[in-house]
Amino acid sequence: MKPTRIIFALLAFLLIFTGAGMAQAKANLVIQSNVSGAQVYVDGRLFGNAAPGLTLSLPQRTYQIKVSKPGYQDFNTTVNLGPSGAIVQANLIAIGQPPAPAPTPAPPPATSGKPTLSVTSNPPSASVFVNGSMMGLTPYSGQYTPGTYKVSVRRSGYQDYNQTVVLSSSTQLNINLVSNQPAPPPPPVNLGLSVNGNVPGAEVLLNGSSVGRIPFNTQVPQGSYNVTVRAPGYADFNQSIIVNGPTQINANLQAIQVGLSVNANVMGAEVYLNGSLAGRTPLNLNVVPGSYNLTVRAPGYADYNQSIVVNGATQINANLQPNQVGLSVNANVQGAEVFLNGSRVGNVPFSLNVIPGSYNVTVRAPGYGDYNQSVVVSGPTQVNAVLVGVMSSWQINVPDNMVNKDMKGGHWSQIQVYLDGNLQRGPSGQVGAGRHVIRVTSGGMAVELVFDAQPGRSYSFEPYMGINVK
Repeated sequence: MKPTRIIFALLAFLLIFTGAGMAQAKANLVIQSNVSGAQVYVDGRLFGNAAPGLTLSLPQRTYQIKVSKPGYQDFNTTVNLGPSGAIVQANLIAIGQPPAPAPTPAPPPATSGKPTLSVTSNPPSASVFVNGSMMGLTPYSGQYTPGTYKVSVRRSGYQDYNQTVVLSSSTQLNINLVSNQPAPPPPPVNLGLSVNGNVPGAEVLLNGSSVGRIPFNTQVPQGSYNVTVRAPGYADFNQSIIVNGPTQINANLQAIQVGLSVNANVMGAEVYLNGSLAGRTPLNLNVVPGSYNLTVRAPGYADYNQSIVVNGATQINANLQPNQVGLSVNANVQGAEVFLNGSRVGNVPFSLNVIPGSYNVTVRAPGYGDYNQSVVVSGPTQVNAVLVGVMSSWQINVPDNMVNKDMKGGHWSQIQVYLDGNLQRGPSGQVGAGRHVIRVTSGGMAVELVFDAQPGRSYSFEPYMGINVK
């Protein structure tokens, strides 16, 4: 092969190789905008939003850049992307405002055999300016000709960082940006606060806000507080405190009392509130407002019960109803009359409900003596009355003209008297009320009489004997 052809071949190879290498080389293209949400187009293709900056890694060549957002004039520029990259600051102008002068891109630093300047920041994404020209966002790296440079790092909300760098070899700057905002106050120190009291469950308020109930424990920042403890029926407990260490409050709530009076139709009846004896009627006392179960009780009366809500002066008039129990009266004489305390109430067999107490019971029947009994009725009571009949007296009188005065031993030694068939011991006696038969015999003669005896009467029987001529 001829030397000329060899040289051309080598040149062609080098051109091909160099073109291939350049086709693969990329650099960073940074696009920033003064308007949030602006869209970035590179060679007509949408790549994203420039907020706060869009960094693209692209092959090194020339690009057409457009940044747009509705309501603003489109930003258009041409960028020649070299090895050290490029930064585009797109300042969008609202439609109707005069356009701002186009920014002048910062010249990229030289690259061949030059020292590298690297900049990092906390927080990142801060703008890096070299000799007043914006070069990119942190973390940033670029090559520069040895010399003296003024490096500034800027980020919204932070103080600018400025430093003069003598660049003779590769240099790394690690920058902690200082916020423009005042340093936050140190976190508060929480201290223990406990609230106890004589009313469990009472509401606890701190500076007017409900925070819990007794017993209450919490942690609060150091400072001043108004503590209120509240419960129904009690006056509020209030205390101003300064918490600068563990603090405890014991709230002694004072009950609010109102008048309650209880009267009843039974003097001296017992009055119970929620099951506890409070006194006797008529009763007047002060109580804490609230709900109560009231009972008024007296012997011989049904309990009076009422649920009451006391929130002011309250008066109760209890009408007690007597208890009634059964009283029954029986007797050995059916139909006998029954009297209670002298008043006729019925006939035996008798049954009646009466108020517990003392009673005089009388049972009465013709021919019988009254049955009287005093009873104390406190429960079911039965009276069994045994009536005793009232006796009548009788006597046999023999007229003198019929007496055989010559009979030895007297005439009664020969006369016999029978009452209802029973031989009597003498000529007189007693008999109960009712029908009876009396028979008088003497020797071979007898006379007989049927009579009705009335109670308490006296009867005299005179037999007679005469002679009739027929």
